Amino acid sequence: MKSSGQWLNHVSVLGCAAVLCGFATAHAQNGSGAVDSAQLDSVESADNDVITVSARRREEDLQSTPVAVSAVAPEQLEAEASFNLQDLQGRVPNLVVQNSVAAIGGFSASIRGVSFEDVERSFEPTVGILIDGVVLGTNSGLLASTFDFESVEVLRGPQGTLFGRNNIGGVINVRRTRPTGEYGFRGRATIAEYGRREYEGILNLPLTERGGIKLFGFSRDYDGFMENTTLNRTVGRNDFNHYGAAIRYDLTDKFEMLLTIERQERDGESPTQSASFNTDLVCIPGAIPGFTSAPAAECGQDVDDLYESNISVQESDISFFQDETDYTLELNWDVSDNATITSITAYRELEEEANQDFDATSVPFFSSIRPQEFDQFTQEVRLAAKLTDRVDVVAGLFYLDSFYSLDQTTDSVLFGDPMLGAGQQLSDAAQDTQSVAVFADFDFSVTDRLRLNVGGRYTYDRKKFERSSELFFPAANFTVPIFDTTTLTDDQLAPGTSLESNGRIEETWDDFSPRISLDYQFTDDIFGYVAWAQGYRAGGFSGRGGDLASSSTPFDPETVNSYEVGFRTEWFDNALRLNGTFFYADYTDKQEEVVVALDVAPFQATIIENAGEADYLGFEADGEWFVSDNFSINATLGWLDAEYDEFLTLDPTTSTLVDQSGLELRRAPEVTYSIGGNYQRNVGSGQLRATAQWNWVDDFFLTIVNDDPNISPGFQNPRGISDAAGILNSSVSYEFDVQGKTITASVFGRNLTDSFRSGTYLPVAGLFTFAANSQEPRSFGGSLAVEF
Repeated sequence: MKSSGQWLNHVSVLGCAAVLCGFATAHAQNGSGAVDSAQLDSVESADNDVITVSARRREEDLQSTPVAVSAVAPEQLEAEASFNLQDLQGRVPNLVVQNSVAAIGGFSASIRGVSFEDVERSFEPTVGILIDGVVLGTNSGLLASTFDFESVEVLRGPQGTLFGRNNIGGVINVRRTRPTGEYGFRGRATIAEYGRREYEGILNLPLTERGGIKLFGFSRDYDGFMENTTLNRTVGRNDFNHYGAAIRYDLTDKFEMLLTIERQERDGESPTQSASFNTDLVCIPGAIPGFTSAPAAECGQDVDDLYESNISVQESDISFFQDETDYTLELNWDVSDNATITSITAYRELEEEANQDFDATSVPFFSSIRPQEFDQFTQEVRLAAKLTDRVDVVAGLFYLDSFYSLDQTTDSVLFGDPMLGAGQQLSDAAQDTQSVAVFADFDFSVTDRLRLNVGGRYTYDRKKFERSSELFFPAANFTVPIFDTTTLTDDQLAPGTSLESNGRIEETWDDFSPRISLDYQFTDDIFGYVAWAQGYRAGGFSGRGGDLASSSTPFDPETVNSYEVGFRTEWFDNALRLNGTFFYADYTDKQEEVVVALDVAPFQATIIENAGEADYLGFEADGEWFVSDNFSINATLGWLDAEYDEFLTLDPTTSTLVDQSGLELRRAPEVTYSIGGNYQRNVGSGQLRATAQWNWVDDFFLTIVNDDPNISPGFQNPRGISDAAGILNSSVSYEFDVQGKTITASVFGRNLTDSFRSGTYLPVAGLFTFAANSQEPRSFGGSLAVEF
């Protein structure tokens, strides 16, 4: 239940929005002239405002699309001085997006309460990220810059039929600008508090009369906002460079090629905060012989005070780097006036290393170095054709092949031996993943107003996995094996798995996921649909299993049945757009990652449990009101009621199954909403634009299950709640022309309410607990952009 202060907060914000609306309307009616609609971005003339989306791999009007989709204008994200896709949170109903401190560029997205946070590359996210049609198969390295975005669409609910594998929660579909084939330049420099310095540019050049080249570059330096009192300096540095080239060329009048080659380089730090209990092992004096426990001031802290303080006490290196190179080749062949074949071939390779001080205290207790390599190849061939006047189809084939390897060194006082000295745990993991799918989606226009959509995808997944662990004592040059999955024999394997000749464990899964919808155009301005879809997420292995059983036993796939009833409406000659969706989803064998205690080193492990069943019921609405040619208001609302029907997990103290169905689902806030305004008018020889956006997310749990010995099984620690918070962003810009060049000067404020929002909280098997604030404090800045 919300406190009275929270409700007053809501009322005051809505009141401010009403005042802003009245002020802007008065100016729009009494000002000196209307803005040219061709020059407006998100504030367009109501007569010309048509939002085109590709939510069904077809270019179509948002208002006649039978999918729960939100289209976010990249110009609006730029106006808010967006860092990355994390700024979508609150702007889209029932969407939570946070960075994950345990990953480089980590991305934890939850749509309708369906989330998966772990960053190990043997796991796969529940929310798919597609950039230029390429599905990205892991949670890390995804928080890209928004500067070059052409469109951003958030599809809610299972989208496996058309958008690739494992998208059981939804899809964030990003398309970047294409080479124009004409001379042109767009650049911007941004300076803000906390050492934020950004420089970005896009240069378009013609390539004969048949194509063009786009050169792009982006550079960000960021000092961070957390103070480390142990090292006596600011931590959280995050430097990012992204550059490359895209070549578009028409090989014939009907055959187009688009080749993109790009490089991304990340370098920085991932600070966390000590949220350990007084009863966590790191905080108990004398619990480990010869070890000085964490100071009392670092244990048992109030977590809200901890997050708000932005204080870190970590004593060891927390730096990281990541280098990534991507190649994407898109071919489009118009085989006839009614049919196009599209081929998208992509290869992605990266290497990274992260130094992590997991216990987050000022004493050396538990830290690691995690070097990884990852590569991914995908190939999709897709046919879009109009078979008759009333039937069209999108069908194709999809293939994915990825590989990752991890060589981790963990230092901890837990691994010491009186005779052998200090010890280290050396852990290796590797996995090959192959996925093949065939899909088809048909539209049948039964009448001019009634349409039936039928589609489905058959997916076959195969994973080959290995993991080993050993204790190494450098002083004695002595190694003690812990486990090695490559030494398993056939009779030791879990049911359904097999061994390759190289000792890797192999498991396969397959699934058919159908989708059916029926939509009707009641009037030119009112559209409705009903839909049913099944979703699927592949099984797999735990890349951070701590013993032979947790590393060699696969978890099963999860599936969902999803039902939707949606409407799309426009009113007052298209001046008001109001859309909504009711949904219900029933998940079976839901995958949840749980940290459990072990009796042997490393004394904890992350395993995936098929929790059982969960139900999700909710409503989503979004709308935009074009008050005038000068002013518009946008708003969204999401309501969610999510609960476990069944959740059986293993109690590590008794080795028995415990019913934990009373737990709250993680990252499933009951209410999310946003309200914003955009005002633009001619002033002098240029245009003045002002924006304000308020995004609210209710409180939600960050943890699933705690296996701390000091709390009863099934208990969710209230310290692991991310408190409800509203974020207010605002900007003012002035655009004018100088000798054929468009200059835009902007000032902005982010998080003007100075709210804080915890993004990570993880108790680790009674050993320690770490946390992190994911929300930058109030900040101000400015930018200067030029375009010609």
